[in-house]
Amino acid sequence: MPLAYRRDAKTTEPRIPATDARVHFGELLQHVTGTAETVVIERSGREVAALLPIETLRRQQAVAQNAEWREALCVCQQAFQPQVRRGFPVEVAEIIRRGRQERTERIMHALPGR
Repeated sequence: MPLAYRRDAKTTEPRIPATDARVHFGELLQHVTGTAETVVIERSGREVAALLPIETLRRQQAVAQNAEWREALCVCQQAFQPQVRRGFPVEVAEIIRRGRQERTERIMHALPGR
């Protein structure tokens, strides 16, 4: 029996019930790797998982990591903004020292008994 996907007007990804995904996993995997298309897996009509090409996952992870770096950079810029406005040079060593100090404080705070 060929694999049957359901598509609805709201989303672009094909959908498949979890039972069909289990029974036809090999075909499903072949479809995803062959078309580079994400397939949403549903249980009782609710989205519960997605099967996607590894390239798509890696791309999403890289974008998320890049966003985290941008956020960290903004935090650093805001922290040192007063010094920059007053004309004081921002020392890289000071940024590193403060970052290590904050990390140590977070670790110490997270330890049991603290």
